[in-house]
Amino acid sequence: MPLGLVFKEMGQELPTTHLSDPPQIFRQLKLAHFFFNWIAKKADKVDAKYPNFENRPLPSKH
Repeated sequence: MPLGLVFKEMGQELPTTHLSDPPQIFRQLKLAHFFFNWIAKKADKVDAKYPNFENRPLPSKH
C-alpha cells in the first residue's frame, strides 16, 4: 500500500513545493515514529478498502 494513499486517507495534504522546512520535517519524523503503530493499523484498513490495488509502472518515454 503506498504511504501517500495512507496519508491521504488520514487527511494529510500533498506538498505544494519541493522546498521543505528542516525543523518541521524533524518534528514530523518524530511524530511518525511515535505514532508508527497507529499509522500501520491505518495502512491495514486502507489496504482492506482497496483489495485489488496495484501499482502500475509509468509508461516509458522512448
